[in-house]
Amino acid sequence: MLYFLLRYPEEIEASHKKEMDVSLLLQWHEDFPPDIYEKHRNLAVYEIQENRNPWIDYPDNLMRIFSFQ
Repeated sequence: MLYFLLRYPEEIEASHKKEMDVSLLLQWHEDFPPDIYEKHRNLAVYEIQENRNPWIDYPDNLMRIFSFQ
């Protein structure tokens, strides 16, 4: 979910953004950091689409960015 907020902010309707519990998503991200499967999947997606999920590559950056909001 957080990746889609970053990657496609214009496509997500404002009403859906209001319904999202961002604090819960951040807590989930902190409690369950990217595992080896997610890292390999991120690489496989990159090899096909040439884009990566920065929250998997740099999980600490998510907390830094959202701490300013």
